[in-house]
Amino acid sequence: MDQKSGKPNQKRRAVLRGSLAAPVVLTVSSPAAAVSSLRRCLNNQNAQNAEPFINARADTWLRKAVDVHKLEKSEGKDKDNAKGGGSDKKTTDWVYFDEGLQDYVTVAAPHRRQDIGPLMNGWKKVATEKRWGLVWVDENSGEPYSRLQIQRPTGYTACTNSCFTSFRSTRGAG
Repeated sequence: MDQKSGKPNQKRRAVLRGSLAAPVVLTVSSPAAAVSSLRRCLNNQNAQNAEPFINARADTWLRKAVDVHKLEKSEGKDKDNAKGGGSDKKTTDWVYFDEGLQDYVTVAAPHRRQDIGPLMNGWKKVATEKRWGLVWVDENSGEPYSRLQIQRPTGYTACTNSCFTSFRSTRGAG
């Protein structure tokens, strides 16, 4: 309404009519486009090497903090000790608990299974550090694998932080 005359403002009405008549185009990102983008990113990074599986510090790969340990087991008397009073202790290299194998595995390559098991019968932790373990990502959905394990699960791959972050923001899950 025009304040002075109390009549409708014709110019304003024309602008409003014109704006309502214009078609509205909305673009919505499809999940297929996001997956396609993830696949391109994964293919581009495949030339890179994601080793080592356990790293002393975070790097460009998608990793998760993991505890690594030195384990020790006493095995009776030390036969080489002249007095015969010392205990014979066996100590592992740095190891982490592999959820897939349900056993401790050496951090350094070649990653050797220790045959200690989850109950650690007779073993004790004598030192613990934080390291960074590689996270496997589903090649189709971009979802991280549920367990930290050295064996690459079928359909999963290593993923850089930038690929993962880009995919998550495209999906709106970030």
